[in-house]
Amino acid sequence: MKIKIDDITDNGLTVTLAEDGARIASLAEGGLDYTILSPVTGLLDFVKNDGNVFINGNLSAKLRFACSRCLKEIDLPVDSNVTLYYERGRDEDRDKEIKPSEVDVNRFPGDEFDTDEIILAQVALEAPMQPLCNPECKGLCPKCGADLNEGECGCTREGHGETKFAKLKDFKLK
Repeated sequence: MKIKIDDITDNGLTVTLAEDGARIASLAEGGLDYTILSPVTGLLDFVKNDGNVFINGNLSAKLRFACSRCLKEIDLPVDSNVTLYYERGRDEDRDKEIKPSEVDVNRFPGDEFDTDEIILAQVALEAPMQPLCNPECKGLCPKCGADLNEGECGCTREGHGETKFAKLKDFKLK
């Protein structure tokens, strides 16, 4: 959804969102490790002050991941509190080095905001880096690939679970 700066009144503008997750994910051009399930919902308040825009609100989505240990599909809810500050201008207008006071400042070059980009960025910030189906997930056997959550795989115990650093346990300093 496009929000024109001129549509933001002195009292602000409140926008209720219900967006298609697949359409939002397509903005990343295949760069996501998860699927955004529909709908992505939220409520955003836009407040304009001297040409600058403050955005506050919340977004909710459900994301589908592959467990990082056993590769089972899992759905995880994501809730994001949104607090953004935008100044008119382009990022190229900034000096090469960003000052500490500019870290939380975003720029907008035109006369409108695209809420889809805001949604994509906020969901990506909330997505876990290594999602797990269960904190005690045992993962897959490194030899045969069996799911160790369903029971032992039958592989011999010799070398089972050893890493390339296992030989260091026998290392002795002179």
